[in-house]
Amino acid sequence: MKISLLLIIGLLITVLSPVALYVVAQDQIVVSDKGSFVVVDNGVLRIEFLKQGVRARSWLIKSSSLDLAANSGSRGDMGRSYPLWDWLTNQPWPGELCLNTYTFKLVEKSSSKAVLEFSTNITQGDVAGLTVKKTIVVYYGKYYLDIVVTIENPTSKSITIRDTFYDGKLGYTFAWAGVLGNSGLNDLQAWKYNDITITDKKEHFVRDDVTNLKWIAVYDAEEGCIAAIIIHNKTAAVWREADPNWGTEVRVEFPSTTVGAGKKISYVFNVYGGPIDARYLSEIGLQEMARRFSIIVRATTDKVVYTLGEKAELTVNVTNNGAEDLRADVKVDVYLKGVLKYSTYIAEDVTVASGQTYRISKYVDLPAGEGIVTFIVKVLEDDTELSSIFIRAGVADPSKRKPLYIAFVWHHHQAPNFYPNGVYHGLWAFVHTYENEFSPYYEGGAYLVHTYIHEQVPEIKDNDHLSPSLLYQWHQAITEGYKTSPYSKVKPDDPRVQRVKEALNNYKQLYMEGRIEILTSFFAHPIAGYEINYFSSKGFGDTIYRILKWELLYGKKITEEVTGAKPEGAWTPEMFWDMKLVKLYNESGVRYTVLCSQHFYQSRGDKGTIYEPYVVEDKDSGRTIIVFFRDQGLSDWIGFNNNMPDVSSAEENARNYVLALFELYMDNPGKLVVIALDGENWMLMARFPSTTPVFLRKMWEYIASAEVFRTVTLNEALKIVPPRRVLTYIPTGSWIGLTASQWTGGVKDQLWSYVADKMSTIDAYLSLMPNEYFNQQAFNTSSRLYEVLRAISIALDSDYYWYGEYEGNQKVIKMWADKAEELALSELGKVKIISVNVEGGIREGEEALFKVAVKNEFQYNVVISLKFSSDDGIIEAKTFSDINVPPGES
Repeated sequence: MKISLLLIIGLLITVLSPVALYVVAQDQIVVSDKGSFVVVDNGVLRIEFLKQGVRARSWLIKSSSLDLAANSGSRGDMGRSYPLWDWLTNQPWPGELCLNTYTFKLVEKSSSKAVLEFSTNITQGDVAGLTVKKTIVVYYGKYYLDIVVTIENPTSKSITIRDTFYDGKLGYTFAWAGVLGNSGLNDLQAWKYNDITITDKKEHFVRDDVTNLKWIAVYDAEEGCIAAIIIHNKTAAVWREADPNWGTEVRVEFPSTTVGAGKKISYVFNVYGGPIDARYLSEIGLQEMARRFSIIVRATTDKVVYTLGEKAELTVNVTNNGAEDLRADVKVDVYLKGVLKYSTYIAEDVTVASGQTYRISKYVDLPAGEGIVTFIVKVLEDDTELSSIFIRAGVADPSKRKPLYIAFVWHHHQAPNFYPNGVYHGLWAFVHTYENEFSPYYEGGAYLVHTYIHEQVPEIKDNDHLSPSLLYQWHQAITEGYKTSPYSKVKPDDPRVQRVKEALNNYKQLYMEGRIEILTSFFAHPIAGYEINYFSSKGFGDTIYRILKWELLYGKKITEEVTGAKPEGAWTPEMFWDMKLVKLYNESGVRYTVLCSQHFYQSRGDKGTIYEPYVVEDKDSGRTIIVFFRDQGLSDWIGFNNNMPDVSSAEENARNYVLALFELYMDNPGKLVVIALDGENWMLMARFPSTTPVFLRKMWEYIASAEVFRTVTLNEALKIVPPRRVLTYIPTGSWIGLTASQWTGGVKDQLWSYVADKMSTIDAYLSLMPNEYFNQQAFNTSSRLYEVLRAISIALDSDYYWYGEYEGNQKVIKMWADKAEELALSELGKVKIISVNVEGGIREGEEALFKVAVKNEFQYNVVISLKFSSDDGIIEAKTFSDINVPPGES
């Protein structure tokens, strides 16, 4: 008989598709079939044609890096509103021409041109049976291409292409649609019919019957790009749409037609997509637009928001790109709330030589009223408008109302990017500080440049979450250096580390001067609202709460020790909330946090607007915390509407942003708007990173110059706009649609399960420990408890799950989870069975007396369970629980 005695300490025992690559030669057209799309590079353009609909999902002007298609927004059943979509109007919008997947064939390829052919069959409705072939001719070094759309009827009966919504007048249609360049804000429509050219339109759901349409176009004078379609068939109408979400469209609509059995019809186009350059536009036959843009006017004002009674300094630049000198007048029309108030000439009969720019600055009167003022600056030649531009500003009387309080909250963060052996696998905490990431406008990385902009605009206050793991890495680099391999180390006196030290010192100085508030958070970057529920469902609710609370307290400790700040507010990673965090934050001394407006809209309680803080009460625990809700629109504007190719576009974006704040001020005086987002990613992930700090500086300058705004720290905000309402529920979820979708699914779920398996060991280890000992040793960096907590916290850092599909991140998660388990198991080995004796022997049917000696090498009492059993069942299995074992043998 084999007797088993178990000591129980809470521990419950991807394939790539083949790619066809056509002739690749320098100074030639390159055509590549990528499976779902075809790439064409002709030296000046790089175009990606989707096989679905033969639409351009990218139309990159290589000289300027402007893309005339890639930023197009989502448009219902069409998906993204990419250009060159077409439609047989018999079918429900957008129809098979747009949604079908075409077969592709490279018909011809030479050094000067390539001929592409896309084909599909129409299978639905009363046009079923038609075949469609799109032939695209691309020329080397040209911004235009030729497109021929041939619709053939191979059936034995006639097929009519005719709409069902416009009296049957319309048949086939072809359109340019989407967003030109980085922003669709200034995209305008133009078209020519007969000898009449229409420009500068932004019309929505407008159709004109036009039988002789010559061309259609969408253009952005601010970004300097235009897309145009020259038409060679008789037309029926021209359609315009403009939507802030997906972009701007001009569509040519052809007459209804019947394609006889065995017959076909072809529609012929020349398509231009490139810079606004008179030479290129004239070459393709767009002389009217060439003339329109040979004279370029730019304008700005010294402020964005004025106090009633002030004058505006208007600066105008007129550039003559034409071949001849220009004699012209410069006129300004001044509107208030869309109503013309007056017109004035700021320059008359001036000469602008060919290739030169004329500049004038002049103070102009502002209308006597509050609201948005629009200056329309026109260049006139013999009273004929050659070029124009509009610029907007706000006018208000600050004595009539309180200012708008603005709290910028920046989340500066890097995960603990090192392995258990101390070697760094990612240097981002340092690189984004010392690297010159914004040349030629600023030296240094994102974290350092933020402090430089503060020095340039000292009137601005903001809130900076320097994540504890970021501070941990900075502090380590400054005091002891950091390992890049087991055998190499960057020392504290390295110039790169000195820049890190400069950044930290700058933040500390700004804090001491009261110009920033420093927020704290968890040590790593857990999505706490998710983790507290996930691990509770696995039976580890108390343990994950204990880990998260340690992380938060340790994060506060790092913040205090490294920066000298005494933080009252905490950043909630990924804004991933759950009501259980109210108690955790409250117990940890956190007074307030920031969540998303999405949370507010689904919250419950006494609700006003997002422009005030709220007391949030957890009924289960009776605890409370204050929550600020960010304005997601204004936050995402900075976070995602940030592709600014040059300084002028950065200034324009800053102006428009401040005008949005001005309109908010007019509707919400005395309120608080919170603008919260990553501090570095929006700058570094922009298509043109170098201009992002220029945008921030200009935006702050415009805010600082306006009496109607006041930037505040969150702590100050609570004194000015104190919370007066109570919410009793805020939904669980993150800033990404209140979901966990970015961190879960597929291999990411497997990673959570992997850590959950290790958590059982952590749970056993922590459950042995009295709170007094835990609190005493948890922050002792030389204790084994600290090492376990740090290891499991890094394994739970959500950054690694965000990109959990990458093997490198999987490796980090597993290494740290394994390390935590290894450390915990070594500690659990301190409780062991020394001996087992049976007095009087073992007789079946009678009780036996066992004497068990257990050694406890911990410095505190542990509570264990003993389970008795035998392999032959003679001894009835029995467990004795709640056995107290003091230190030493018992």
